[in-house]
Amino acid sequence: MNPYENEEEIVETVVNKVEIWLDNGKKKQTFISGLVFTIDVLKEHLKILKKKVAGNGSIQENEENKGHYIIQLQGSHIEIVQKYFTDLGINNIYIRG
Repeated sequence: MNPYENEEEIVETVVNKVEIWLDNGKKKQTFISGLVFTIDVLKEHLKILKKKVAGNGSIQENEENKGHYIIQLQGSHIEIVQKYFTDLGINNIYIRG
């Protein structure tokens, strides 16, 4: 099964402002917030992103906005994540920090 063949199907039309930023703690981590998808769709995006960056990641609930989620990837992957969402037609992406 090709994990990339269904990328078009997991994009929904409702998207808020997507923010991508790095946390430079002990190890770098890439965070993505502002995606308005169900948890199942977020899991599919995470699965594809983990394969693209050849690393691990997780989905966490946003502490400030309950019901919203943040995708967290290990490492510095802003360019890869930005290209992934741009290729899916999500153009309102903002890079923080």
